[in-house]
Amino acid sequence: MRHLATFVAAVVLGPATWVLVALGQGRSLTVFDTAPNADLPSAGDPLAAFVFIAVAGMLLGVVGTLRLSPLGATLIGLGYLGSAVAAVFAPGRVINLLDHTLRIGGYDANLATPVRTGSAALLGSLLVVAVVSAKRWRQWPEAPADETPKPEDTPIPLGDLQRDTELVGAAGLTAQDRPQWETSWQSRR
Repeated sequence: MRHLATFVAAVVLGPATWVLVALGQGRSLTVFDTAPNADLPSAGDPLAAFVFIAVAGMLLGVVGTLRLSPLGATLIGLGYLGSAVAAVFAPGRVINLLDHTLRIGGYDANLATPVRTGSAALLGSLLVVAVVSAKRWRQWPEAPADETPKPEDTPIPLGDLQRDTELVGAAGLTAQDRPQWETSWQSRR
């Protein structure tokens, strides 16, 4: 079940993150290309670029670092790395394939931007390294069978009855004292 969940997450988050990176880097390139000609960029331009890239990083961080199935991180990482490697051997084809501009909320995102800037290779490598991390494959520690508390050693919660010095010892009631406690409490009602 966890493999299916991370597969669905990869199918949704991989392309969404790609678009966010394209939006953020495209916006950032536009802002800093025009910065020498302007005294001060408008306040929303660098902030929008930062938000897009930060959200993309958070989305990939969820897939890459949490103790989920590594399937999602593997799929996204290999997809991003594959696009970067393909661009090394056939840059014209990859750019032609990805060179589409989306307009989202007044911002333009050229889908080839992550390949052009090298972000696809960087992010893909990070996700693949997260998959091969030894800690990711370890199981959560389980309590050894001999250290589990026995029912007679478990204190009974007392709430307001802690004032009753006749029934409460220094460590509280144990399961052995239950019949006495129940009898005493019922007789007071």
